[in-house]
Amino acid sequence: MKLPELPEGVAGLGQRVRYVRKKILAMTQQEFGKLIGVTQDTVSRYETNKANLSVKQLAKIAETAEVSLDWLITGKEKFVKRGKRVSPISLDLASRVMELEKRLDKLERKA
Repeated sequence: MKLPELPEGVAGLGQRVRYVRKKILAMTQQEFGKLIGVTQDTVSRYETNKANLSVKQLAKIAETAEVSLDWLITGKEKFVKRGKRVSPISLDLASRVMELEKRLDKLERKA
């Protein structure tokens, strides 16, 4: 089954998380929160970019939804991952990307 192309406006991490939750997994925020071990309120904060997901949570979402971890984090790689496990290299890369994004965000706030 081929998934549809992503619509315009699914550019940020929070928007991609919301897209995965609603369109791919068809879950409520509460159900999705149980899946990744957080409350509904925290899911809402993730989806609005008011809180950051851990690398383990991102990997769990990518694996459950069968989407690329790279796509989930950056929005630039292939969307569908079908049938592949998240590799330790991907987790390390994701961790590094998240750290760089945090540093960039801090620098932008200072500017």
